[in-house]
This record gives sequence, structure tokens and C-alpha cells, in this order.
Amino acid sequence: MGDGRNLQAHYRNGSHRHFSTKNGVVVYGGFGGTEAARGQRNPTINLTTLSGDSNGDDVGFTNNSENVYHVVTGATGATLDGFTITAGNANGIYANHSDSGGGMLNYTSNPTVTNTTFSGNSADFGGGMENFSSSPRLTNVTFSSNLATSTGGGVSNENLSSPILVNVTFIGNVAIFSGGMSNSESGNNPIILTNVTSLVIRQVKAAEWATTLAIRRSAIRFSGEIRPAKVGRRFLTSWRAHLY
Repeated sequence: MGDGRNLQAHYRNGSHRHFSTKNGVVVYGGFGGTEAARGQRNPTINLTTLSGDSNGDDVGFTNNSENVYHVVTGATGATLDGFTITAGNANGIYANHSDSGGGMLNYTSNPTVTNTTFSGNSADFGGGMENFSSSPRLTNVTFSSNLATSTGGGVSNENLSSPILVNVTFIGNVAIFSGGMSNSESGNNPIILTNVTSLVIRQVKAAEWATTLAIRRSAIRFSGEIRPAKVGRRFLTSWRAHLY
């Protein structure tokens, strides 16, 4: 997939429609159409966008009432490589997780996401991505300008989720609590962060919880270079956490 394509999640049955990954299937974006080999693709130049804006009329986070709850849903053993994921609007209800993961919802699944940008997605929890009992591996991924009306503007990890983040950047994500990534109840399996960058983090409310990374009863293992925001707000808030 590539050549400047913008693929929209059109649907007949309301906002529950989405792009579904599949166990054992690798999906690549970033092709211009002239490549002789997969290694010649360039996701940065040849943007391949998965969009939840079925009407194509979003202006920021307005005109998005018809948007899908999740642009993509994850599956264990699936790989998504070389995409821009945008315009998910998870403003539904907690009972079926339609309030979580505007860009991508991983529910009891462990996919791999590489060379991908999550931008302009919104949700109550996890504007860019929600991991619930899930441990995806994210490499060379950017979360930018995503919105959560509760926690985890970029990413929300809940209920024994232990993702691995390598070369991941958080830029300008917004939430009431934890603009970058929120971590709750990961248990003893650590969330692993390697070369994670956070820049220009702001909050809906300039409150006590204005942090880039929040940890609640979770284990975190840091390695490589961790570069926090330097804008007068704390990078890390933890309580009852185990930091490696």
C-alpha cells in the first residue's frame, strides 16, 4: 500500500467498523509503486494513511461524530509496518471498550507495530493506542497530537499490559492525566522503554497530574536514552510502582 493513499474506514454498521489485523499477516505501507523490492519502500515519503474519518470532513477534533471508534484493532502475531493512523474517535462506552484506543485498540492481543505514526486520534482512554491485557511491540513509532479526555493522550496501558517501546516519540499529545503514556496495573511484567523521547507535552488541565508518563501499580524498565520534556512539567509520576 502506498503512493499517497488515504484509506478510510467506511462502514454500514456504525462506528464499530475498523481495519482488523490478522494473526500471522504482515501489512506494509510506504510504497510508491516503482519498487522492485520491499526494502526500497519509503513510508516517510510515500504516506499510506488509515483514516477513521469516513466523511473526510474533520477539522482538528471537530466534525468527527461519525468517525470510527478505532481505526485499527490488533491481533497477536500480526504486524503493521509503514502507516499513518489518524481520525479515530473512541467516545463510546467502557463496557465494550469503544471509549478506548482511537487510533488502535489492542484487546488481549500482542501485535507488532513498526515505522508508524499515530496522529490526530481521540478517545476517553488512550487517544493514540489503548492496550488492555495486551503487550504489543512498538519500534520506530511516533505518537503526535492525539487527545484523551481522561488518561493517556498517546498511549494507555491497563490490566496486565506490558508493551515494549523502542525508538518511540511522543509529541504534543494531550490528556487530563498523563499526556504521553498512562500505565496502570501492569503487574510484575515490566513495560520496557528504550530510546523514548517526549516533547512539548501539555495537559487539558495544568494540574498535579500534568506528567508525560504516569505509573500506577506497574513495573517499568528503562534502557538506552530517555529524553523527557523540558517545559516545566514533570516527566514521571509514579505511585506504588517498581522502576528497574
